[in-house]
Amino acid sequence: MIPLRKLVQRQFAFAVFASLYLLGSLVHEHFRSVAFIQSPVLPSFIILAVYTLSLLLSKKVNKKWYRIAMIPAILFFGGLGVVGNLILFMNSGLAYYSSYNMWLIALGINFYGSMLNIFALLGLYKE
Repeated sequence: MIPLRKLVQRQFAFAVFASLYLLGSLVHEHFRSVAFIQSPVLPSFIILAVYTLSLLLSKKVNKKWYRIAMIPAILFFGGLGVVGNLILFMNSGLAYYSSYNMWLIALGINFYGSMLNIFALLGLYKE
């Protein structure tokens, strides 16, 4: 089992990686007229901000609320981020992505975060 402090640090790192991907997508779109992925960036940033705030529950409030906060995180990042990207790729190929590598990076970031969130939800950490 992973110490809770390290789990939360990795969850925070996931949020940073995801935010950098979105920021990079905006910059790429500005200079190349094509984003890494055609998805609304502002709602994604808002979800990541709320998620990052939910990580504070691991320290400030009963751990039960931290674990409960992982349910919507798993639905967003696992459901939309992993399953959604897989389905979109299977149905449309690279039509919604700037390249295969950008699709793979998006999938990897969301998979990483989803696994961390599943560990948190299931309480697979030590205090």
